[in-house]
Amino acid sequence: MPAAPSGPSRPPIVVTVETIERFFSTTRPLQLPWFQRAYAWHDEHAARLLSDIITAMQAERRNYLLGHILLAGTDEAPRFFLIDGHQRAITLTILIALLRDRAPTEQDKNRLSALISPSATAGESGDAPAYRIITQPSIASVFLRYVQQVDATKNDALDGDEILTEIETRIIENRQRLAQLLDNHLESDVAAWQRLVGFLLERCFIIIETVDDENEAWTILSVEESTGIPFHSTERLKISLIAAMPGNEQQDAARRWHAWQAKIGDHALQRVVHHVRALQVGVRSNQPLEQELIRRLRLNNSGADFLDRLMEPNVARYAAIRDKKIGGGATQQQTAKAITYMQWLEHDFWMAPALRWLELHGADAPDTAEFFTRLERLAWFQRMTSNDPVQHERRFIRLAKEMSGKVELEALGALSIEPKMRREMRENLLSRTFYDKRYSRLVLRRICAELGADPGQIDGVNVSVEHILPRRPEANSPWRKGFPRDSGKQLANRLGNLALLPFDKNQEIGVRRYEEKRPVLQASAYPISLDAAVSDLWTPDVINKRTERLARLLFERWQLPFGD
Repeated sequence: MPAAPSGPSRPPIVVTVETIERFFSTTRPLQLPWFQRAYAWHDEHAARLLSDIITAMQAERRNYLLGHILLAGTDEAPRFFLIDGHQRAITLTILIALLRDRAPTEQDKNRLSALISPSATAGESGDAPAYRIITQPSIASVFLRYVQQVDATKNDALDGDEILTEIETRIIENRQRLAQLLDNHLESDVAAWQRLVGFLLERCFIIIETVDDENEAWTILSVEESTGIPFHSTERLKISLIAAMPGNEQQDAARRWHAWQAKIGDHALQRVVHHVRALQVGVRSNQPLEQELIRRLRLNNSGADFLDRLMEPNVARYAAIRDKKIGGGATQQQTAKAITYMQWLEHDFWMAPALRWLELHGADAPDTAEFFTRLERLAWFQRMTSNDPVQHERRFIRLAKEMSGKVELEALGALSIEPKMRREMRENLLSRTFYDKRYSRLVLRRICAELGADPGQIDGVNVSVEHILPRRPEANSPWRKGFPRDSGKQLANRLGNLALLPFDKNQEIGVRRYEEKRPVLQASAYPISLDAAVSDLWTPDVINKRTERLARLLFERWQLPFGD
């Protein structure tokens, strides 16, 4: 690889396009950080890579792009850190090793060996030579014996007595699948071997992105992942975390992980790990989830503390919170109600301080019910006064961190509702554009539940929002007589003008007069509609007063003053 520009004019990221041969010819090794995600490609992924290369070759493509790789390292560094693209890099190394060990001549073999064999740079200790790819210590021995060394791909591991980890077995299985595909394609034909090697090394390209700082590389990767397709499946999370642990701990760790998956489910287990990270770090982090845990907790030394102290109890606490089994009697009823309302929200950032409370105080503490009630209040105020989930998460992590000092409930500043937030909530509930706000259906459901019955999710089909005063009354409509010309803008979308009905009933009454709508509202199963039907007439004054009354209802439930 050509040296990136150095000095003050060096750009923050250098992008080059390299052939496979040039990429693997760097004199500096490419090292996977020890906390890097584990090798996760299965044999179908490896087979797809080779099949695509062969297909491109047979189509006589002038060049074929194999994706991109993200590296971190300065010109002076003894090695590059391979931040992203290591799944592809390891698989390509296996493929090159298989071709090396099938080379028809010594010269051909040496050409491919040079792409894998020791570089001019010594390894970590200075005693052992460094190969082009330096894997994590947990798989280094197997990768050396069955891939990197000359003729290593002729060694058979799966038929012997050697006990391999899940990741090590995957390396061997991928090697065998690639070997089978190669043998089927080459059929011992020297010309076919030469053609494939020439295409792979000279006409297959990789985009190389290089940054100086390793932390900057992780930030780039995190941004790509958080704004694209979700990257952290529970399975990958499991593989990466367990693979980082010492080999003698991995079997028990995998058994426990599977038990947790069975207990709370894949997504819930992933969220537990997310919350554990938040509680450990104490700030919102942009680092990839598993890498940060592996690095901070030194899982390469031992995973026991992570499993015993962090995961096991928090899985149990998470399940208890999710299933609303906190405390007994009145405490359980009060916490169950608060948890239900929080579970309606899009994000579960509130779970981190909930877990911390149970850790510090337990389910039967005198203040547990009150804590969950106030936590629910904070979660709803966060949702309705800010549309920034990053801000929400930071607030809840700050609360959890504040709780770590074992501060009494009344002294938890991050749990309180500031006057500014209270004013914003009141203004949002009283707004003439309430219906258009992103949370309007959530609030209508909450009010309905507080009045006696949860209508379920307002999906527009089973449950839909009814504007009692139509938003666009017809020109000759009786609605025009009792309301000003701009009533649609000023009143129709206010909280006090809204009710809930099944979609078919909503369509049925449409823009009819209130006298015709009222019997339908009275027959509704939804308390918020029954509340509206109490009025004999529907006027601007009724809408305004009902708006304030329903808003006050929520403030009363949250035990907050409605005024300043």
